Amino acid sequence: MIFYYTGTGNSLFAARKLLYRGEQLVNMAEACQNHEFVYQIPTHERVGFVYPELCGAVPETVCEFVKQAILNNVRYVFAVVTCAGERAMSAQILEDLLAERFLPLQYANFVTMPNNALIYADVQTDEKAAAILKTAEQRLGTIREELRKHPIHPADRRFLPKITRRIYPVATATKKFFADENCIGCGICAKICPSKAIEMQNGMPVWVKSHCDLCVGCINRCPKQAIQYGKSTKNRTRYVNPVLKQAAAPTDTSEEA
Repeated sequence: MIFYYTGTGNSLFAARKLLYRGEQLVNMAEACQNHEFVYQIPTHERVGFVYPELCGAVPETVCEFVKQAILNNVRYVFAVVTCAGERAMSAQILEDLLAERFLPLQYANFVTMPNNALIYADVQTDEKAAAILKTAEQRLGTIREELRKHPIHPADRRFLPKITRRIYPVATATKKFFADENCIGCGICAKICPSKAIEMQNGMPVWVKSHCDLCVGCINRCPKQAIQYGKSTKNRTRYVNPVLKQAAAPTDTSEEA
């Protein structure tokens, strides 16, 4: 069973590539919204956590899920972190959270994915994103093969995420988000927000929470590019992983465990 969190599709892409035949994918944001925290893990399955590193930290929604989850019959736990850089440091945060639930994190790794953080800088071209995804798919294949043997690969604890955990609450403030004149009131942003920080009021999105996970799904997945973050995002390219553009495509789970 793989528990995943995604904003623009990168971690869903990764989670699907890591599946073994018959394994279930569970969206942690939806689980939190529906108060679904109790899971019986089939004997032949591992428990995986796949999520994006946001501001060097674990998304708050993932933390909320882990703190409340009751996972029965757990035999092996792994985590794969998606990030735009060449290293991820947040797995140790997840490791500590799991330890509080008496669950060991036996394997932690990361995979570099296309950058979606256009609130800081323009994202890569479509061609560059495609190249990054091709490399990521190869790396995920390698990780998947490693996981067949249930290896021990602890979280990298050479970096201290305490600073990033302090920065994260500041960086995730929603006060700079708004919808411009191109908004058509479709409500997609409110529907997909993992934090449920957006509500539709009088046909327009309103950020009703002071903070969100900062997954930037609302900005990147708006069909009219109407969601903005301050003055920096107006003319910047948006990014959405093909797995969300092709949501109706069947999941490849053909290989045996």
